Amino acid sequence: MHSCLVVIILLFQTFCFASSQKIVLLYGSSCSGKTSLCKEVERLDCSWLHIDEDDIYIEEWLKEIASSFPAEYECISKAISDSNLFHAVKRNVILFKERATSKERSLALESITTIQTFFQEEGCKEFREKFREKFISLTLDAIEQGLINQKNILLNRWYLSHDQITKTFPDIPTSKVFAFSPLVSSLEKFNKRNSEAFLDKDLSNHRFYKQFIPSYISLYQIKTTPTDIHFPCKRKDLDTLFESIYQDLLLEEKIVNPGILSVELSKMELEEFRKKFIPKYLLPNETIYITPSREYDIIINTHQKTPDQIAEDLLLEIKKTN
Repeated sequence: MHSCLVVIILLFQTFCFASSQKIVLLYGSSCSGKTSLCKEVERLDCSWLHIDEDDIYIEEWLKEIASSFPAEYECISKAISDSNLFHAVKRNVILFKERATSKERSLALESITTIQTFFQEEGCKEFREKFREKFISLTLDAIEQGLINQKNILLNRWYLSHDQITKTFPDIPTSKVFAFSPLVSSLEKFNKRNSEAFLDKDLSNHRFYKQFIPSYISLYQIKTTPTDIHFPCKRKDLDTLFESIYQDLLLEEKIVNPGILSVELSKMELEEFRKKFIPKYLLPNETIYITPSREYDIIINTHQKTPDQIAEDLLLEIKKTN
């Protein structure tokens, strides 16, 4: 009788545990304020756990590189600080340590080339597939551990899909939330973030147009009529923004930052993205509306709001959906 009662209590606790917790998948372009939002949600409500796919990916990717290329990884580490290793090896954005000697820098560049050459070869497919499986497994494990610890999960995601999450955790309500940020607002955050990253000599917080622009246009679309959530502007205003980006790219080509080597978006690539995003039939003075290109359960407007205000808005909207 006692053992049956224990089983019933455990089943009841399991049911309550599953039905009272939530998973929120946070979508948004680069520099839309997602990370700041997640940190504020955790600060305002301790029942939430922020999991960032980027953090898991970068940590595990560097471990795999260190294991697969130990000699090269050691050479790179002598010339480049830990916080800048991922950008150097994965994205070819290199900021050397000030005290790194010419020989150490040269050996680091050779080592980076060796690793990047491997990833251009056919043999890397197995490495990529195994790493992909491990990354997904680690992310799902982190979510599961958070749920075991009776936390709601706020996943700052870019890879795992809604279907993957609901298939793995079918009993936990899962919502898709979009951090809406007009292009002009995201560009302001982009420039501010990069200025701080260079001052701190920490490229882990730096963003590049070759990341930012594709990210933005994949999540937004232009409409000629207003929708539930939108940002109105003129066609010529968007053209001006893209022209300012082009001028920034030209400036970066002229200014050589000490110890920094990088490859940015080309003029041709930027023009292709502009054509893809802005329909050519629009007139310069025509009012257009930038809106999300997909459906979400909740859309949070991050424009002209502080992170704590945005977090409060999100927590309120989540409560309304219960």
